Amino acid sequence: MRDLDARGILARLEDGYRRSFLTRHPLKDSAAKPVVQACIRVAEGISSFDTSPIRSLPQRIAMLLGAADRHVVGTISLFVTEGCVFWDVGANIGHITRLLARRSRGAATSYAFEPNPEVFDVLARNLAPATSAHAMRLALGAADGNMSLFVGDSCLLASASREWVAGSDRCPAEIRQHVVSVRSGDSLIRTGEAEAPQVIKIDVEGHEIAVLEGLRDHIATARNLAVACEFNPPAMKQAGHEPLELLRKLWDAHFSVWHIDASGNARSIPTVDAAKRFQESVGGNYVNVFAVKGHEDVVNGWCAAQCTS
Repeated sequence: MRDLDARGILARLEDGYRRSFLTRHPLKDSAAKPVVQACIRVAEGISSFDTSPIRSLPQRIAMLLGAADRHVVGTISLFVTEGCVFWDVGANIGHITRLLARRSRGAATSYAFEPNPEVFDVLARNLAPATSAHAMRLALGAADGNMSLFVGDSCLLASASREWVAGSDRCPAEIRQHVVSVRSGDSLIRTGEAEAPQVIKIDVEGHEIAVLEGLRDHIATARNLAVACEFNPPAMKQAGHEPLELLRKLWDAHFSVWHIDASGNARSIPTVDAAKRFQESVGGNYVNVFAVKGHEDVVNGWCAAQCTS
């Protein structure tokens, strides 16, 4: 995969966009929109990465530049070493898997799980140049089976909860329903369909706890494991979970839990009181928490350089 670095066309486009009136006015009504779209199409051809399912043009630019979710990717990459196995659960079109495959130069194996049939083909094409990355058309959950997946207008917001999609996709004109396969992570490891991960990213619109429950055997026996997990209180409540239940499960499994903000500052979440304050600060938004078991050398260096009390 070819990189588009800071000298590329998209870097200039992004810089111009951020400096222009477009950051203050809807792009959909701007005469500049066709120019931006044309530049994106050229950049997609150069990079062999299709962002077309994304509705937001600035987000497409950020993904093509590798700037989207930069703090998440940066933290995960600390744990993705040679010979490591990475699971991207809720991979969407694959921008995180793609970036990590590129950073590891194929030295790590990746499995990208995405059950949404409306974006899976794009995911598979985007990962095709990375021979160490495997696209898996599956949802991960607590047990093997099937479930209904609801998809909104944008085709990117997909959830097992129709109500969450309806409330989050700005009153979608249509919500589509698909029946998708669900597997537990432990089942995939036992059958050899996927290698056991040392690093996991989970973003499944409030159903993160179910993914962890399906990996309980692996989590119990893994000596070194790092998990980047979306913490989205409204989505978790819609899924029937108390948000702090996620942190309790991680503590019970002997993980240390951290929040890393968009600037890369790390803050430990060691107690229930700290977790309550953290949840209050998040409010109705979503952030990522990072849970680490083992990996002492990485954690010690990371904490010495970044952690705040």
